[in-house]
Amino acid sequence: MQLENPYLPPAEGEQGAGETVIDDKSCAADRCPHCGVAITFVAMLCQGTPFRFRCLRCGERSAIRAPGLVKALILTICFALVIVVLLPFIHHWYGLDALIGGLMVTLVCFFAIEWFWCRHIRKTGRMHPIQRR
Repeated sequence: MQLENPYLPPAEGEQGAGETVIDDKSCAADRCPHCGVAITFVAMLCQGTPFRFRCLRCGERSAIRAPGLVKALILTICFALVIVVLLPFIHHWYGLDALIGGLMVTLVCFFAIEWFWCRHIRKTGRMHPIQRR
């Protein structure tokens, strides 16, 4: 029995000012749909948003669609807000050493979240080339 991907690509439509997503050329999110280079963790880390991808090799842009991407983004933002609120209290109660330790733990957690997020996008996501007008 072959497992089906729960993702169904949306219909072709307008994405933003001057951009159109081309759905018939979608591909798995593990390679660039333009040049075919493998998408690495470093390439995903260099992106400003999880919904758009700019290839580090060819410079072309693609839209990323993956199930659960919005939920993961909301959880990451909540994690960041909790850390931002807690760090001043940690500094006040426990001093500078605890603050530096807390920042290091936060940095490690951030990279772990990004790594799991990258794996999820590469396994379940689809990349759609963006055509500029």
